[in-house]
Amino acid sequence: MEPEKRIRDELAIMKKNPPPGCSAGPKSLTNLFEWKCVISGPSKTPYEGGVFKLDIKFPLNYPQSPPNVTFQTKIFHPNIGQNGSICISILKSWSNSTSEQYTIREVLVSIMLLLTAPNFESPANSNACNKEKWQSEAKEWTRLYAKT
Repeated sequence: MEPEKRIRDELAIMKKNPPPGCSAGPKSLTNLFEWKCVISGPSKTPYEGGVFKLDIKFPLNYPQSPPNVTFQTKIFHPNIGQNGSICISILKSWSNSTSEQYTIREVLVSIMLLLTAPNFESPANSNACNKEKWQSEAKEWTRLYAKT
């Protein structure tokens, strides 16, 4: 499938059935390959009440290669680097053999789950690997950087 058609199809799915607490779509009508995303911090997490902005860039050979998804809002999380990069299995395991089954909606659902249940065993931010420190710092960073 042609990348632009695939992205259009996924955009239609996102408009019809977005993940709870999440919205995403193209930054402009002229470029389907660059999206913006907004995620509301999940309840009962240190991110509750926060609004997090992400950038999504689809490669020209999408879906054979995964999208590049990065947090633009500062966030303290074991699996999110200081530059906003995300260490998540769905993006790490993306390959030609699995590319047809993954969608941007599934990537965003995985990110929402990661905010709820960090993987302390696979850190992108070693400063956030202590659960107690993560909870207190994440709550403070949410207050400082993710409040609207």
